[in-house]
Amino acid sequence: MPGSEDRISALPDGVLQHVLGFLSVHDAVRTSVLAGRWRHAWKSMRRLRISPEDGWVRPEHLKDFLDTLLPEPPGHHVSILQEASLHLDELVEEYDAHVQGWIRRILAGQAQVLNVTFAALENPPLVSRHLRKLELTDMVLKGSILDLASCPVLEDLTMASCVLFLDKISSKSVKRLSIKSCDFVCDCRPSIATPSLVWLLLDSFGGKVPLFGSMPSLKTALVRPAAYSSDCCKGGYMGKCYGSCAECTGDDDHTGCWVLLGGLSSVVNLELVAHTGMVYSHLYSRSSVSLLFSSSIAIFKASPTV
Repeated sequence: MPGSEDRISALPDGVLQHVLGFLSVHDAVRTSVLAGRWRHAWKSMRRLRISPEDGWVRPEHLKDFLDTLLPEPPGHHVSILQEASLHLDELVEEYDAHVQGWIRRILAGQAQVLNVTFAALENPPLVSRHLRKLELTDMVLKGSILDLASCPVLEDLTMASCVLFLDKISSKSVKRLSIKSCDFVCDCRPSIATPSLVWLLLDSFGGKVPLFGSMPSLKTALVRPAAYSSDCCKGGYMGKCYGSCAECTGDDDHTGCWVLLGGLSSVVNLELVAHTGMVYSHLYSRSSVSLLFSSSIAIFKASPTV
C-alpha cells in the first residue's frame, strides 16, 4: 500500500540472497525494479536453477544472463552461489564453449552443490575448495576432467547417462560414487581411484569394465554391467586375459595393486549382477576367484570372509 513500510528491503543481505534462491531466474531478475535496494540483489543469489522450462526465448539470452551473474575475473566479484543446477538441454547449442567457463566460475566461488545436465567438459581438471556434491547427467566427459585432487572436500559424485572419454576417475575424499548407464569409451582400461569410498553403485555401464584401486572403507557396493560390457581383453595367454595382463593390472610385471575388481575385496555387502556369459576374474585379489555366469541374470553376494 502507498506509504506503507518496506520491511522486506530492510532485511539483511544474507536473508535477501537466500530468498532470491527460491525464485525462478526470471522472477529473481524482475525484483530489480522493486526498489533501489533490490537493483543488483539478484546478482548475489545463493541458489541458481537453469532449465529449458524457465522460458528462455533464445540461447543468447541465457548467455547474457550467466555472463552478467558470473563475470570473468579478475577485477569482478567472486560468485557466492552455494548451489547451482544447470539443465542446459536445448539452451546452449552454439555456446558450448562457454559452458566450461560458467562451471569453472561457479566452482571458483562458494558452490557446495553442482548439478549439470547436457554439456561437454574436458581438461583441465575441476577445481573447488567448497564443492561437496557433484552430479553430471547426459554429459560428455574427456581427458582428466575427473582428476578431482583439487576438490578436497568433495564427498558425493554421481554420473548418469554419460559418455566417458577418460582413463581415470580419482578422488581422495569421495565417499559415495554412483555411475549409472554410462559408457567407458577410452582406448585403455579405465581406473577408479577412490580410497575413501564407503558406498558404490556401478549400474548398467558399457565399455571396458574399470579397475578399482584399494578401497579399504568400502561397506556397500552394487555392480551391474550392461550386456555389452567388456570384462576381459585379448592380451593374455591364447588370446584370453581375464584381467591378468599389463593393460588390466596397470603395470608391466603383473605385480601392481590394480587387479580387476580387486578393490572390492574388503566390501562388507556386495551385490554383483551379470548377464549370460560375462566373466569376472580376480574378483578377490587374495583368492584369485574367476566367476563365469551361465544364467540369464546372476546375483553374487559376499562378505570379506568369502
